[in-house]
Amino acid sequence: MEPACVEASCQVSVSIAAADLNGDGHPDIVVAPGAAGLDALLVFLGDGDGGLTAAGSLPADHQPVAVLATDLDGDGHVDLAAANFGAATVSVYYGLGGGTFAPRVSYCTLPKPLAVVSADFNGDLLTDLGVASYGNESVNVFAGVAGRRFDDVETLYADPFPSALAVLPHAGGANPGLAAGSATDGNLQEYQSPAGNAYGSFFTATSSSTQALAAGDFNRDGLTDIALVSRDSDSVLVLMANSQFGLGSGQSHSYGAGSRPVGVVAVDLDGDGFLDLAVVDSNEASLQVLHGHGDGTFAVPIATPLQGAGAALATADFNGDGHPDLAIVHADLATVEVIWGPR
Repeated sequence: MEPACVEASCQVSVSIAAADLNGDGHPDIVVAPGAAGLDALLVFLGDGDGGLTAAGSLPADHQPVAVLATDLDGDGHVDLAAANFGAATVSVYYGLGGGTFAPRVSYCTLPKPLAVVSADFNGDLLTDLGVASYGNESVNVFAGVAGRRFDDVETLYADPFPSALAVLPHAGGANPGLAAGSATDGNLQEYQSPAGNAYGSFFTATSSSTQALAAGDFNRDGLTDIALVSRDSDSVLVLMANSQFGLGSGQSHSYGAGSRPVGVVAVDLDGDGFLDLAVVDSNEASLQVLHGHGDGTFAVPIATPLQGAGAALATADFNGDGHPDLAIVHADLATVEVIWGPR
């Protein structure tokens, strides 16, 4: 059964992305608020000392729930792409430099898009978009074409209610793959386009619903592994890939992750060369950090209290000290809290 969302102000999901939006050398934040009554992307500008200040918004289609910030067209400026749950669209904002963006260009998706990622999935040296459509049990791939456009939509069918996506840069084929997690069952679906024109799908039982995904090589074998957080089981599950391409066909490990976790990032927080996991939970207002051992296993989570309930998180060096930090947007959408990384 599809989870209900009946209130006029229902907040389906929240997403946060970090990038230098205005070209001043300091990472900034853009937030897709997910609230039905807030059709805008929220911008917070970084000051280079760890501070983030609200700096207005960008108009959006109805109910943006996911956002990414990257250079989609290769012109050196950060662009944005947002999945709009209520409008059934994905919008692209091309950066013009100095923190300004061209008017958004929107493309129709299948109903209720809930996640968006980017990579060159078909090997043509142009950036493509992957969009998970929660209401139609599918993943759309929008192929990038010359002239700042996306075209040639390919529909990949997914498990019920896909809720999260991750790019698999080293998935065993010539091109990056995709992983899609389901909000309602225990499967993680994988897609790979080995020849640039045919996607295969694989299923991995996870025994958990999926709220968010993070990809990384957790055991340093050159393959991309996945960490997924399940809000229902209060856990983070780490799935190892093997050389024949298949997440979960290798080892898997599960760890506690606070209460109702909603976001995860993979980053080397302590500078030991091994990827760590940072998980934000929504009930206990805490950040859970799991330090990686470099072999696919992680230490017991260390909890850090937050100033308010978290909704999503991103990582960048916000205070300019050369170490990665974490930015957590609170559920009230008015505050972004920065946790400085260890020195």
